[in-house]
Amino acid sequence: MAMIIRPTKFPQVPNLTREVQTAMKLLALYVIGGLCIVPLVYGQCRADVSGRVLDEAGKPVANALVSFEKHDLTHVSDEAIHFFPTDSDGRFDANIDVASTTTYWVNAKKEEDGYPNNVLAFYDNRLPPEVTVKCHMSVSGVVVVIGPKAAYITHISVIDAKTGRAVSNASITLRRLAAPIKGLPLSRFTLSASATLWKIGPTYLGLAVPSNVAISYEISAPGFEASQPEVIRLPPLSKLEISIGLKR
Repeated sequence: MAMIIRPTKFPQVPNLTREVQTAMKLLALYVIGGLCIVPLVYGQCRADVSGRVLDEAGKPVANALVSFEKHDLTHVSDEAIHFFPTDSDGRFDANIDVASTTTYWVNAKKEEDGYPNNVLAFYDNRLPPEVTVKCHMSVSGVVVVIGPKAAYITHISVIDAKTGRAVSNASITLRRLAAPIKGLPLSRFTLSASATLWKIGPTYLGLAVPSNVAISYEISAPGFEASQPEVIRLPPLSKLEISIGLKR
């Protein structure tokens, strides 16, 4: 519906100069114009992206969650536009806000089934698909391949090597020994987490580790020497418990 802006009558104030009155009229018109433009600028510039999520065998992944991360090889934000679910055939339809022409990496996860959130570079096993969109644009046929399923560290026990007492505030640092994405430095493929893991349950299987990949880990805690790096290579859905003693 077209909006008609009628000229506004302004009261004449005798004590104001003509220049001031003119400035007041222009200011009012700018405000009215701004109120008309704002609804057009915000909330209406969107793009549609559709596609499928497949596992490493090419089978559709139902109930996966798809997200979009701005493409930037020099920075990994670990933040993404909110998630869009896949249907029973692995298909997704996303409607996203776009301020200008933007290129995104399209990521997916299904953590309860062993597919961690690959918006974290540590979990990427391949270069995510790219999609470039702009206002009112539609893109279809995007294919996101996830997997293989992760392995899991399910328990970490850290003690004082001298006293045998439990060490609090310990952390674990995991590093991939080879980067699967060309152009991203190895430092991006590092994950640090508390050594005190959450309780294992239906939606938390443990600390996820990329499977079939050489990973090193080390344990550290304030006031203690860090452990020597250990290298692991775990099959999908396997479980690992770690017990280690740290020296002061």
